Amino acid sequence: MARYTKKELNHLQSELEEILERKGYLVYSGKGKFQPGQCIVHQNKRIVINKYAPLKHRVNFLVEIVKDLDQNTTFYIKPAIREKIENWSV
Repeated sequence: MARYTKKELNHLQSELEEILERKGYLVYSGKGKFQPGQCIVHQNKRIVINKYAPLKHRVNFLVEIVKDLDQNTTFYIKPAIREKIENWSV
């Protein structure tokens, strides 16, 4: 993974959340001792993120979901964000 500043990671997280919301997911940030994940509740797709997890871990989780969605369907992602997603690795 390229080294990103906290500001860049926050921006990337916001962009990823926006992409997921456009794809019909409700993205929640909550506190507690739980693993992040995605699920379907009452036919609504939801993603839960532990807001106290390290920022890099939250972004990594969202990148993996977007990568998985991108393999299954085609949708628009800003070129700069797509490049970050494609080059992302932990």
